[in-house]
Amino acid sequence: MWPLPREDTNDLLKLCPFGTTQFGLGLVFLTVGGQMVSATENALINTLETPLAVAWVWVCFSEAPSVANFAGGMIVMAAVVGHVWHSNRSRLAVAAT
Repeated sequence: MWPLPREDTNDLLKLCPFGTTQFGLGLVFLTVGGQMVSATENALINTLETPLAVAWVWVCFSEAPSVANFAGGMIVMAAVVGHVWHSNRSRLAVAAT
């Protein structure tokens, strides 16, 4: 196990920036942004973390998700985007009157 083989060391070096940027920085943004929306919307937007994590792994490491994972992630993202879009339209309509 120790010392790590060269291949494992390279993988660990790739995982360090992935962990600090995707999860660490993402949680900081969610915490700061969570203060600007209601608790319900914050919880709904937090559900995007899982499908976006799969997308980042796909982009960064070329590990393609299965069709079921891709379809499920698209459903979750479409639901969240649709809700945010609809709620913003409602807010703009109320503000215009």
